[in-house]
Amino acid sequence: MAKTFIPIKTLRRKLMAMPDEIKNDVQKAIDVGALEFANAARSATPHGQTGQLAKGIKVLDADAVKRGAAIEGAKHDAMRVRVENQTFYAPMVEHGHDMVNPKTGDLIGRVAKRDTFYPTWKSMKRRVNSRITRSITKAIKRVWF
Repeated sequence: MAKTFIPIKTLRRKLMAMPDEIKNDVQKAIDVGALEFANAARSATPHGQTGQLAKGIKVLDADAVKRGAAIEGAKHDAMRVRVENQTFYAPMVEHGHDMVNPKTGDLIGRVAKRDTFYPTWKSMKRRVNSRITRSITKAIKRVWF
């Protein structure tokens, strides 16, 4: 059996043409998945003494996330959510870094990376995708059939 691949622009255009009831249900599933992922990432993040790294993980809604090409006939891509760590040193903890003496420029030592986002997403990806797929199926059956 041959698989048919739909270009992402075509899929987005079709999703934006859906009735608002279906879009609302899908957006709710996306939001629940994002909150669930953010909570799991907060618990996996090293807390240290202050816990600022975990507190910096935020969920941004579609209005705060405006990037990429605009879809024809749509004001903005409403079906989008971003989970990010807004703490300035989060990439240094996530990917590791070199500690350097600011006065002499000498290497003091290396700080090992402590992955949190990718392993958390890898473990939750199937659950989040299943939730979104189920919400699409339920909404389409309810609205169109």
